Order: sequence, then structure tokens, then C-alpha cells
Amino acid sequence: MHKIDGPGSVNGAFSEGNPAQGQRATKVTADWLNDIQDNVLHVLTEAGVDPTKGRAADLLDAIDQRIINVGGGTGEGVPTARTISASGLATGGGDLTADRTITVPKASPAEVAAGTDDTKAITPLALAESISGTLTSEGSAEMPGGLIIKWGGVRGNYSQGPVYKQFLADGQASPFPNACLRVTATSVNSSSVGNKDIGAQIVDYDAAGVTIYMQDPGTALNTINGFDYIAIGW
Repeated sequence: MHKIDGPGSVNGAFSEGNPAQGQRATKVTADWLNDIQDNVLHVLTEAGVDPTKGRAADLLDAIDQRIINVGGGTGEGVPTARTISASGLATGGGDLTADRTITVPKASPAEVAAGTDDTKAITPLALAESISGTLTSEGSAEMPGGLIIKWGGVRGNYSQGPVYKQFLADGQASPFPNACLRVTATSVNSSSVGNKDIGAQIVDYDAAGVTIYMQDPGTALNTINGFDYIAIGW
């Protein structure tokens, strides 16, 4: 393609001429018109648009199609037969004839607590809400999957001997639904004095509570101020 260069053109531009100065108007030459036509037809050909006599939308359709075909800076475009597919926890996708949405479903607190659905993502909120329990000095918390943690203790003035402690939550009996697996206990010296050296030893435990033996290592008839425990079960 080139600028008009026929008789009467001025620096590649059209001129109306000036008879008073002997300057003629620009003559439109066949080679220039053919050059313009060839360039327009090339756009249609590359876009796959057949030129139709009398149809004013050929060039516009060709330009639109070329814009659609441009993709990734390669000029080749993205074939609409190509598809985008989800994997893992994501769902959605399809061919590229339309916009597609990829979705990652999220688990509800109940689903997190059940621990059986392997197709959904866990959010921090769902995880927090899936843990049920009572945040008190004697309480219980159930983890996702069924693991339960209980905690509490006793206070008083205990000498050597057994002490039974029922598992409580909010002041009510709170046994494990199935079984207690392990208990750990620590004696309490809230008086912060030297004659409180009785140790808390596990005797036995079941789903409802634990028996601790307050063991005096000597013969000084020491006492202790109680014990704290943590128990796990299901």
C-alpha cells in the first residue's frame, strides 16, 4: 500500500489544484485504487470473510473477526474448541465459546466436624465453628473427626488417698460418648509452701471420670491443694 502518487498529488496527499497558479487537481490512478482494494481484500481473506458486492459490512465483519482471533499476542487466537477443565477440589469449566467459572466448594462446619467429605475445601471459619465445646474451667471440646478433650480439676486440702473426679462441663456431668483413652493429672500447690509434696497418680479412668491417688512420698502427713487433669477420648 502506498500514498497517492499520481499527477497533481502533493507530498503523497490529494490536492484540489489551483488553476490560477497552473496547479492541477490530483488524479486518482488505477494502480493506487488497486493497491487500496488489494489491502482491503487481504483483511477479508485473512478473516475468512467472502467479499460481497453491495454489502457495506464486509470490512467491519473482517475486523471484528480478526479481533476475536487475536490471542496471547501470537495472532493465532484461541480455538473455541479448546476447553478449560477443573481439577482437585475445583469444579466447572468447559469450552471457550463463552466465559467459564471455576468454583471451589467450601465445607460447612458440620461437614468439617464429620470429617467424611473429601471434595470440599475447609475455610478458617468453618474449622473454628466445627469445634464444639465449653471454654470454662471444667469443660469439653470435640474436634473434627470425633476426638474429644476434657479438662478440669479439684481443689481442697487432700492428704494421701484416692480421689474420684467426675468429668464435668458447665457444671454438668459430661462423660465421653464412647471411651476415655488417656488421662494426665498434675497436683496443685496453690499455697506455695514446702510441705505440699504429694503427687497425683492415675489409678483408673473410664468414660465418666478418673480416680487419682494422692501419694505422699514420706511420713510427714503432707497435704495437697488438689489436682488438674486433661483427658482425651471419643
